[in-house]
Amino acid sequence: MQTPAGVNVGPRRPALIQGTHMRREFSKRTKLVCWNRAGGQCEKCTAKLFHGNVEYHHIKECAFDGGDTPENCQVLCRTCHRKITGQRAAVIAKSNRQHAKNAGIRKPRTIRAWRKFDGRPVFATRER
Repeated sequence: MQTPAGVNVGPRRPALIQGTHMRREFSKRTKLVCWNRAGGQCEKCTAKLFHGNVEYHHIKECAFDGGDTPENCQVLCRTCHRKITGQRAAVIAKSNRQHAKNAGIRKPRTIRAWRKFDGRPVFATRER
């Protein structure tokens, strides 16, 4: 696909449903700015960071309209990041369920066949 200026931008992605969100990663530039700000140490416990032990954390999660800016980025060691993420996982999951419910998205039916009291079988589709 080409823009009016004639620049090739590739295929379009499908539009998101209103009320849904996508997880955003920090850009390389943002990670570099935050790494320099942290000085090679975890911003929570001040442990020395090395390759494989560095994780970049959204202070305000993407689920709650947190951006991917350096102000919303925190450089953490793996231990601190897992601790924080574990505490916030239930809140984020609830938010995701509420977004899906408001968008009209429902889980598919799991029980697809049953019997009536007189013994006749009933079959249903996966749609509710």
